[in-house]
Amino acid sequence: MIAHARLKNLAEEHGTPLFVVDHDEIRRNYAMFTRHMPRVQAYYAVKANPDPAIVKTLCRAGASFDVASMPEFMIVHEYIKNLTPRARQDYIWDKIIYANPCKANETLSQLDPYKPLVTYDNLDEVKKMRKYAPHAGLVLRIQVPNTGSMVELSSKFGAAPGEAVDLIEEARDAGSPSRACLSTSGARPPTSTTTSRR
Repeated sequence: MIAHARLKNLAEEHGTPLFVVDHDEIRRNYAMFTRHMPRVQAYYAVKANPDPAIVKTLCRAGASFDVASMPEFMIVHEYIKNLTPRARQDYIWDKIIYANPCKANETLSQLDPYKPLVTYDNLDEVKKMRKYAPHAGLVLRIQVPNTGSMVELSSKFGAAPGEAVDLIEEARDAGSPSRACLSTSGARPPTSTTTSRR
């Protein structure tokens, strides 16, 4: 954590209000999270703070990213663009997910050349993906109760468990690589079951 005296000096030098990001603290927090929850693959929601410097720090630390727009995707992509095509594609499939519940057709078309991983929770989205992002891999969000949380998102995100098999089959029949996952927050959890992959 940045010392109070250092913060005071920064405020005197730059004026206030002043937004200060401690990248050492970001790295420590991420390392602590992964140390205590080694089986959890956490996805940083880029919309929370899309500052490229923060994304770069998390990328270097090994984090994964939840993006909700093409600009957010490109912020992350900037740090993997020089990988080999195979390594870059593997990274996109393992570390980036487009999880916007309201997917614009234009955005899907822009994302499609990158063969992204995209969430879905109903048949209409499968059809939309088939038309606008035929190269995307699909991740089915399955609704689970998160009773007791401050915001009950299970009413907002995810397919009913009883619909999961049919929706995965629809995605497979559409030619899309697909996975199933549980979701309580609208982001992909650490473990998913892959049924097919391009």
